[in-house]
Amino acid sequence: MSECEREGLLHDTGATSTTKYVWTTRRVRDIVAIGVGAALLGGVAVISRGRGEGHSVPARQAALGDAAAIGRLAAPDLGVGMDDADSSVSELGRKYTSSAPRLLPVFFHTEKSGGTSLVIHALELLAEDRPEVLSILARVRNEDVMLDGDLRQLDALCPGSAMFLTTVWKIGSKWEPGKPRPLEDYSNEHWAKCSLLTSHTGRDLLKRAEDLERSNGLPTRPKFLMGMFRDPVEYQQAAWRSELFMYHDLREELGWGKLVQTPLGTALPDNELKDFSANSKFADIMMNQHCAKGLGTNFQTRKVLEEQWNSLESDKQRALQEATSRVRALSWIGLTHNFDHSACMLAYGLRKKPTPTSDSNYDRAKLLPEGLAANHPHSGDANEGAIDETLKQRLYACNDLDTQIFHVAEEEFERRVSDAKKELQRLVDTKGTLPPINIDGPQWLEPQEYLNCLL
Repeated sequence: MSECEREGLLHDTGATSTTKYVWTTRRVRDIVAIGVGAALLGGVAVISRGRGEGHSVPARQAALGDAAAIGRLAAPDLGVGMDDADSSVSELGRKYTSSAPRLLPVFFHTEKSGGTSLVIHALELLAEDRPEVLSILARVRNEDVMLDGDLRQLDALCPGSAMFLTTVWKIGSKWEPGKPRPLEDYSNEHWAKCSLLTSHTGRDLLKRAEDLERSNGLPTRPKFLMGMFRDPVEYQQAAWRSELFMYHDLREELGWGKLVQTPLGTALPDNELKDFSANSKFADIMMNQHCAKGLGTNFQTRKVLEEQWNSLESDKQRALQEATSRVRALSWIGLTHNFDHSACMLAYGLRKKPTPTSDSNYDRAKLLPEGLAANHPHSGDANEGAIDETLKQRLYACNDLDTQIFHVAEEEFERRVSDAKKELQRLVDTKGTLPPINIDGPQWLEPQEYLNCLL
């Protein structure tokens, strides 16, 4: 693991010194818990639940409030209908043969949303004909290892990308005002060929990548923007069960500091990790400390706005409008509580053959020592445990921007699924096929497979 990767793992902003901390690789894996970044709790567990078993939209709408006043923006053009694709059709479908720059999927990875499993699944879709990539993904899924560097070298991940870290900057580089910081493993060749751009600071990474396109005179790759969203109360429960690892200021207030000071699995006893009653420690800290921080408590909205957050956090209405626009402009929207159908829509959007999400399940708990496993339960769905109903409603109110943005994402997701089903059924009825898109690798153009996946 490089120093830059370790820095991203800990979510520290300063350089990390291996001499100062004297860590072995095993120490980092056991104590810091590599996979803490995104999808290790219920969000990843939802992978194995059957399709159609997710929470109903009406029930959630009743809890989340009415977002009907927010104007709908047009969904993005996914770049389909290319007329210069190879006309031959194989078992896996057509391959796009144009010399035009290839579509680049970009995943804005929000911690605790189910994102690590989503990254693994996306990479497996994109690398279905690349056994060397699939073998590395199998190791990530079944061993306590982090192999982002290997995936970058094989152009599965783009330069600077990480499966469950912040952006990985070039080893030895330091941020200097007014100077762009180089990305780890960057080269023009890697950029032109890589399959997925992603990190926990994805919008910052995308901006840096687009700057590199312009400054190096490279063809602009069309972007397929992706975002995953989670019920705000489940999100706060998941954050708690990960000992608030991404809430840096709150950890400082509680005396926990950074993960190197209070490693994961040592801040809270097991019984407090799972207690979401009205008089729990969770209720006390979340309502009396976390919720006192104003709009900054809306972590998912902050991630959507990322580089604009500082200029928008004092204007709630503008923040809501801009975040809504960004959500609706995403090429793909995923929901943690409906991971299976989210994965079907991703396969459909990328023209890749749908595969069972259970194959890419990232069950972190089974890989950890017993003392840390409680922080990474694999419960079989997105539910993080029973919670007091009054406390739940207070948390929705505390995270009201996240609540509204989640409602927008869920509404948009349901509309897109409905539209996709109608179009796929039309193609089935007329014995038609989907048009290919400008993306590398085999493409699956038969509509019935996608329709089956969404039913």
